[in-house]
Amino acid sequence: MEAYHVISKGKDGWGIFYRTEDCLVFLTLFSVLVREMGLSVVAFSIMFNHTHALVENVSIPKLVLFQIRLAVTFVKNYNEEYKRTGSLFQVFVKHPKNTMKLFLSCVAYIFNNPVMGRLCHRPEENRWTLLAYRNNHYPFSRKIDRKYCRGRLRDALKIVDACCRKGEFLNYATLRRIFEDLTIMEKNQVEDYIISKYNFLDYTRLEELYGSFEECIIAVNATAGAEYDLEDEGGDHSCYRRMIAAAAKRGYKGANFETLPPAELGNLASYLLKTCKPSRKQLRRFLHLSVP
Repeated sequence: MEAYHVISKGKDGWGIFYRTEDCLVFLTLFSVLVREMGLSVVAFSIMFNHTHALVENVSIPKLVLFQIRLAVTFVKNYNEEYKRTGSLFQVFVKHPKNTMKLFLSCVAYIFNNPVMGRLCHRPEENRWTLLAYRNNHYPFSRKIDRKYCRGRLRDALKIVDACCRKGEFLNYATLRRIFEDLTIMEKNQVEDYIISKYNFLDYTRLEELYGSFEECIIAVNATAGAEYDLEDEGGDHSCYRRMIAAAAKRGYKGANFETLPPAELGNLASYLLKTCKPSRKQLRRFLHLSVP
């Protein structure tokens, strides 16, 4: 039984997580499988075109089964949502982290991915590392008071509770039911609630490794860590955020660019180059263009 750094990377570096809903489907599915298969996840992060997880005390056959179930189910739901076909991921299992130095370096590397991608200044400031949820169920919104909140918000929470209790992940259709008729503030509160309910990060193990959770935060902020066997997916990921916002203004939401007619795709590419100034590689990844 070893620890493995698991990376799920978009095919040809393509973008995957354009919307909060994409992240929530992936995270809740990941959570359901982790709990069902009894895995320990010590570090985690979601980026625009890839994800990271450090999974401990797991055999290779069990880890491979986990990855297959995760990829097959997520891609099926993703393709149905965006009316696309074909593969989405290139899935990797890295070499085992069989020394404490490699293990701790990998923890820091995974948590610092959003920092290196210029999405935040500290790992705990990013929602998708799960670090902010250790002692706070609503780190990015205001706490929900069920006694005084709107009935529609209470109904949304009941759907989340029921799915979590039954060990079901939240697919796109369920998320539409959950978020229907919520205000922007309520939607943000429910997003925090979902992540808290489905949170799978092994904080106890992090406290064992570093002495306390506070020392863990200090340590991961002190070093970016390293992953020598991984092709660098760094760079300015804030550019993808700008392109997502710019595309949304033109009516494009989510990863449905593969279905666009060539002329329309060309016009969108020109618009994004002008307004967001991405590199050619970033634009290709964002629009799901094939490698030349």
